[in-house]
Amino acid sequence: MKIIAVLFDLYGTLAGFEPSRFSLQSKVAKKYGYELTEKGVAQGYFLADKFMAEQNVTYPIRSQSELEKKNFFSKYEKLVLSGDGHDVDVETSGKIFKELQKIPYSMQLYSDAIPVSGDLKEKYADNRELSSVRASRVVSYLEEQGIKKSRLKAIGYGENWPYGIQWYQYKTNKIDGVEITSAIIAKYNNTPEKRKTNRRIKIVFTNN
Repeated sequence: MKIIAVLFDLYGTLAGFEPSRFSLQSKVAKKYGYELTEKGVAQGYFLADKFMAEQNVTYPIRSQSELEKKNFFSKYEKLVLSGDGHDVDVETSGKIFKELQKIPYSMQLYSDAIPVSGDLKEKYADNRELSSVRASRVVSYLEEQGIKKSRLKAIGYGENWPYGIQWYQYKTNKIDGVEITSAIIAKYNNTPEKRKTNRRIKIVFTNN
């Protein structure tokens, strides 16, 4: 099987932001006098992402000049803020988006504990290697959408960090003093529902 593209749902359970997009947006918008709500930001991103999808059909962002990208993302941010009823001029929305763009983040991809098999096994030794490649492809896609390469970092954890294990537990490799073994990881993958949850992407903003 040849991997042609990696598709991910930023609104479903397979992906998440840390800190949340709401906290980032509200922190920057507040400097410009705009108060945001979680519901409003979610609605705003729905409108903005629809706008992006339509734009990529007619004139892909990756093909635009720097000035065109600047104008596009000013309108994109304006739509994000409109979710809370704010009618922000494009100059101000552009400034807010530019400030948000200064925040670097990493793209972290996780998998379930089902071993790599079939044609994929010929190319990738295990899930960690496969998840690293897929994370890199997501990063490449984001670069094509106008996000600077210097802000992005791809990390693949494979099955080694199941959903439910906290950061400090992963770093110490212990849960309540007990070492995290393959048997414990298997417990986080013993149902189809758990395996589905573990196949996820996390976008982590790294300077917060």
